[in-house]
Formats: sequence, C-alpha cells, structure tokens
Amino acid sequence: MNTSGVQGSTRVGLRALAATLLAGAGLLASGAATAAAAPDCPGGQIHPVTLANTGDVLEYGLLDSSGRFFYSDQSKGALMEMDGFGSPPRQVAAINGPGGIVAEPDGSLIVGSGDGITNGVLGDQFPMSSLVRVQPDTGGASTFASGLGMANGIAQAADGTLYATNDFGFDIDRVDTNGHVDHGWAKVLSTNGVVVSRDQHYLYVSQTFQPAAVQRITIANPSQVSTFAAAQGADMAAGPDDMTRDAKGNLYLAANGAGQVWRIATDGSICVLASGLQNPSAAVLGPGSLASNLYVVGFGGEIVELPGATALPAA
Repeated sequence: MNTSGVQGSTRVGLRALAATLLAGAGLLASGAATAAAAPDCPGGQIHPVTLANTGDVLEYGLLDSSGRFFYSDQSKGALMEMDGFGSPPRQVAAINGPGGIVAEPDGSLIVGSGDGITNGVLGDQFPMSSLVRVQPDTGGASTFASGLGMANGIAQAADGTLYATNDFGFDIDRVDTNGHVDHGWAKVLSTNGVVVSRDQHYLYVSQTFQPAAVQRITIANPSQVSTFAAAQGADMAAGPDDMTRDAKGNLYLAANGAGQVWRIATDGSICVLASGLQNPSAAVLGPGSLASNLYVVGFGGEIVELPGATALPAA
C-alpha cells in the first residue's frame, strides 16, 4: 500500500504537535516572550502571489530556466512537474517519500527518497533512505546513493558533494560524487533545511522539532557546530523547514508551523519576509531573470511566488 499521503498528513500534524510541546515547555508562556518575535523585514512583508494549488502535501520545489516547475509530492509519492504555472501537472517519476531536489549540470535531478517518519526515526541506526537520479525529459530514474538516514533536505557544494538531513534524528550524511555515503558525517538534532555557505566553508542546517534555530557546521571539521541564528519568543515553535541562500549569503527559511518565510541576514538576524502561508515547506530562488523571486511550496498544496524577495533593503 502506498502510504505517502498518510505520512504527508502525519508530518502536518507533527508540526502542530511540536508547537504545542514547545509551548507546554514554557517557551511561549509570557507576553514578553511573544513580543520578542522577529520583526517584519525592512521595506515590509511581501504579499504572496498564488501560482498554483495541487491540493497535495508538497515537500520541495524547483523552477528551471525553461519555466518547468518540479516538485516533490508526498501525497502522490512522486516527483511531479508543471510546464509553466497553470498547466496540468504530470508525474515525472515515482519516488517513495520524495524530499529535496538538486539540479545537476547535465540536466538530471537528484531527489531524496525516504523522506518519511519511519525512515527518519530509524535512520540514524538503520539508514534506509537514498538519493535518486532522475532524467526529467524521459522520467528515467536510478539510485545514485543508498544508506542515508532520511534524505529530507539536500544541498550540493561547488565540488559536487551532497549533504542530506534527517529531522527525526541526529545524523547529517555526506555523499561524494561517486555516491559513497558518509553516514553520520555530522550530528545536529532534527535538521531539515541545508545550505552550503557562499565561501564553501560552512554548512547551515535548520532545526525543526527543537527551538527554532540555524546551526553552522564547519565543513573541514564537522564536529565544530555553532548557533548561527536562534529564534526568540513565539518564533521558537515556528518549525523551520527547508531554506535557500542568495548570492550575498542571506538565508531564506520556510517557517512551517508559523506559516511564514524568514530572511536570515549574514549576521544571523531574523526578519519576517511573508506570512499567512499554509505550512510552507521550502523556499527556493528562481533562475536567471527570476533570481530575485522566491518560490514557496507547502503542505497545503500551494505554490506561491514572493516577487523581488532578494531586492528588499538589508536593514
């Protein structure tokens, strides 16, 4: 039986549960704490523009230079694609528990497989997830690497090295260009979004089922972990999900439980770029002339655009 839809629905419930547990721990108990939530970004919030609504649980999205939008559909258990927003979606390849997506120079896509609760909970001790290489024009799919903890978020360094996260465990996996997996290369609890720094020296990871934060891992020495950004007050239960980085080094984070997208500046300060979204799970920048826009997918099935997101003033 295909349980992708069940797992997707359960992930939505877990976001709400995490917020409840954090609140119960006293993290949201005082008015002072609530007042400490992140401010709007300078220039004000961006009004989200809805481009499509699939009605499914979406985990990740990617817009290519030809206008095709690829997305990980947890409800269908597949990598899906639209030939332009508003066109009917089509299945590219069946993938069990599809997670993050990375575009390769040869035109293929690397997609996480096994982004589900069971894989995540057991993944540190019994890694059973994988990375799948998909040819988007033909739908051909083959296993690129196996033995990962969850393959939730995926990021690629300039040298081709891949990093994959597990928001139900501790282990972050490193995968070289030959598909060899260094399982548990680094350890940070409940990691989801993952980004390589502009200088390629650090790996940034967001934490979902912990007080909301972004940790910074030194790639040359992954035992060196420090807090890069930490939410305050009500935002501590925001449930950070996937994120991306612009050319200046700013991070853009989908705050799933809060229904927001945050911008995290290079000094670690957080501001709210957009709100009123339904469980946003990933924010990605567009290609080429659309590189200033963010494209956001979420558990409610919506695909929205935040136009000019990277053009807002820094302070």
